[in-house]
Amino acid sequence: MPKKVFKKFIYTDDEQDLLERIEHYCAYTERCEQDVILKLKSWEVPSTLFPKVIDHLKNNRFLEQGRYGKMFVRGKFNLKGWGKQKIKFQLNSKHIDEDTIETSLREINEEDYIDKLHLLLSNKQKSVSAKDNFELKNKLTKYALQKGYEYHYIKDWLEKHFQE
Repeated sequence: MPKKVFKKFIYTDDEQDLLERIEHYCAYTERCEQDVILKLKSWEVPSTLFPKVIDHLKNNRFLEQGRYGKMFVRGKFNLKGWGKQKIKFQLNSKHIDEDTIETSLREINEEDYIDKLHLLLSNKQKSVSAKDNFELKNKLTKYALQKGYEYHYIKDWLEKHFQE
């Protein structure tokens, strides 16, 4: 079956068309300013128009950092199993302010957070091969750290499951 080829949008001085397209882009899923700027660049929109487009999107509630932060945290935690450290790093890379990040991270219930880590570690433990407990603990620790979980939570789980 042949692939569908979509024509790439290239800006052609029609600001109304641009605003409609970027509104559609933001309405499809929650976006942040960084996402919008990258999309505008890909459409070859002059950078002098970026502030006007961003202001338009904010004024019409297509862009809201708080809403974006909460959605991002929920999605990455619930669907991808990311820890707070990785989520925070990713939000920082998208230029989301610290207050918004902290407020959004508070949406994660602490008990759910620890349960998610325990589930991830238990599942990973079943699929990891290691010659001894030391190697297994190292692999599990690296895995959980890579997922963005704090070391003290990982250590607590390891101590309960590998009593020597």
